[in-house]
Amino acid sequence: MKTIIDIKSLIIGVLATVLFFTVIGAKNRNNANFDTITANKINIVNAKGKLAAILTSAKGQGALVITNQEGEPVATLASVEGEGELVIANKECKRVVTLGSDKGEGKLNIHNKEEKPVVVLGTNQVEEGQLNIYNKEGKPVVALGSDKGEGVLGIANKEEKVIAVLASYEGQGILNIYNKHGKRIATLQANQDSDGVIALFDRYGDFGWSMTGKK
Repeated sequence: MKTIIDIKSLIIGVLATVLFFTVIGAKNRNNANFDTITANKINIVNAKGKLAAILTSAKGQGALVITNQEGEPVATLASVEGEGELVIANKECKRVVTLGSDKGEGKLNIHNKEEKPVVVLGTNQVEEGQLNIYNKEGKPVVALGSDKGEGVLGIANKEEKVIAVLASYEGQGILNIYNKHGKRIATLQANQDSDGVIALFDRYGDFGWSMTGKK
């Protein structure tokens, strides 16, 4: 039977063999191999050759940058001061979400288009969960959290004065209302006998009268 030799396939086979041994040789010379790649920066491009991602080192710490079709960074995963942080940006490259570790505890920030934080989810001073909401000026207006294992909701005005607090106290509900001067003017709660109690105070916070729901 006559054998037909495909010259093109033969050449390709020879070139592939040469390339393989070239890579192996580079491995031995440059201490690089298929399991480990050592580089200061790696750029990843899309099918059109445009930058799509960057794997690099910033200030001695690792960072992964994801870019949009225009090559602008829209997401960054990095180590910041020894702790992990994920930053997501809008198409104007302004930060809108930050997820990371803050002093060893998790934290999530939501930013408006001016990059001011308007929602912060994290932990409080006693290492319990807390959700803070801010107005567009960056002033806190709502705080929802846990205090000594019980839920607390605080509401403030635009001057950052607390005007209402709804909480669980010793296992029972309590609602305090404050005027714009920060003086308590009303309280609605369950007492130690589990009866409803309402108390009113004057503008200076001095007691006025109270009433229980017990007949």
